[in-house]
Amino acid sequence: MNAELVALHECAHAVALAARTGTLTESIFIGCKPDGTCAAGINGNSNIPFQAGGSADWIVYNLVGHAAEKFFDLAGANRQGALRDDIVAEKIFRASWQPHEWDVVLTIIDADIKNLVVNYRACIEELAAAVLAQSPSAVVVLGEERLVYKLGADKIEEILTKHGLETPRRFGCGYTDDQFTRQLERHTLNAQIAEASDILAAESYNHRRFAEGKRLDTLEFLDHQAWVNHYRSAAVEVIAW
Repeated sequence: MNAELVALHECAHAVALAARTGTLTESIFIGCKPDGTCAAGINGNSNIPFQAGGSADWIVYNLVGHAAEKFFDLAGANRQGALRDDIVAEKIFRASWQPHEWDVVLTIIDADIKNLVVNYRACIEELAAAVLAQSPSAVVVLGEERLVYKLGADKIEEILTKHGLETPRRFGCGYTDDQFTRQLERHTLNAQIAEASDILAAESYNHRRFAEGKRLDTLEFLDHQAWVNHYRSAAVEVIAW
């Protein structure tokens, strides 16, 4: 995805966190190629306890990013970019409600997500513009240049407040610039793998889905280094028929 769409995705998360739990997002990161393509992002919210919201709040928080993508750019929306969001939401959903409740609960949550994006559209757009208005830092990731945009809590709070969202709750954040650079390594490697081989791309995608799906702490940030070390050295054999 491009940087603008990723920024909208991440800013929708920040808006949902404020609207549903009154919690301030500590930082929003966006990384991309110099032309704005091959973008990835994350909210730096590593210290929020699960108890800060209810199950429905966290499901809305996780699913609203992709919902915002579809709202602002249906053709450009990318479900694979929301893989971890989907996994976390599904785990919470299955742990919180019984199968006979699923249809009703999903209908309510889906409506909540749509209403949040519509009601706070202007806030999401202004936050996204503010992220990309920051002076980016340049990093080299697996031999490729990336620009990293970061919006801090003070500016996030200012924009949220302007749009009527109060955020009296803060939990701090241990998420660092270096951690985001490691995430960009995985994201860059995903792109390189996809360019080289559909087979290896499918393997790495399924590996990530399994690895993240079995994690118990759904809010814990991932250490991407083991994944990068494994797949950076992977190779695909071409079989002649």
